[in-house]
Amino acid sequence: MSASSTDHEPPARPGLAAVWNAVAPLAGLALGALAGGALLAYVPAPRLVTFLGLALVYAVLALLVWLPPETAPRHAGTLASLRPQVSVPPHIRAAFRRGAPAVVAGWGTGSLFLSLGAPIVAQVFEVHTALAQGAIVALLAATGAASCYATRNLAPRRIALLGTDGLVLGTLLSLAALMTESFPLYIASVILAGIGFGTCFAGVLRSLAPLAAPDERGGLFAALFTLAYSAFGVPAVLAGLAVPELGLRLTTEIYGAVIIALALGAGLMRRQAEPA
Repeated sequence: MSASSTDHEPPARPGLAAVWNAVAPLAGLALGALAGGALLAYVPAPRLVTFLGLALVYAVLALLVWLPPETAPRHAGTLASLRPQVSVPPHIRAAFRRGAPAVVAGWGTGSLFLSLGAPIVAQVFEVHTALAQGAIVALLAATGAASCYATRNLAPRRIALLGTDGLVLGTLLSLAALMTESFPLYIASVILAGIGFGTCFAGVLRSLAPLAAPDERGGLFAALFTLAYSAFGVPAVLAGLAVPELGLRLTTEIYGAVIIALALGAGLMRRQAEPA
């Protein structure tokens, strides 16, 4: 869909598809987190309602996919066309490697708040409502989506550097909030980290998208989102395994230190490779 939206981008508005490809996943995550928290708080059978609702939404979206006109030529082999193709063209690989740490740091930050945010809110700040816990994740993602859109007229390099700086400061602030047990400080850290989350991804996406030829876009976007969602999913599992052994605070501190190191490294690579 990312490649298709780029194919349908209005010629008069170059870069519009890249903006919305960054905004849409984060906006969806924000809506999902807020809706999930509300269902857990107010619906008698939240799991059943959640998954039935998702199934219905996916069915509607599957039908809507058929509405835009097809831009790619048809090829024989229906089953072969369903096989995922993940590839980075040779002339884009250096730029992809340069942007990868920022993508990992950004989506890893999302994973930090998604996996440990609710326990932190409940155990450290003693806020036990599911809606409030979901709202923290929603705030992170919504801030990320809003920052992607707000920075749409900036150069991709500047957006990515804003993102890495935001991740460093936001994560540091979240660790300070954890130590001082200040919930207002934690909310401020979520907003700042959300800005970093969104702009890191948007900056890399907008720098890579124009480099791909039309027949290269599908594989490139697949590689980019595979990297992003791996950084989103794998750390959450590792954090879940670590908490019973190390405790919530130590796990969060280690996780935060890794995010800070990745963000600092990503910003340094960007500054050295693309001087202002």
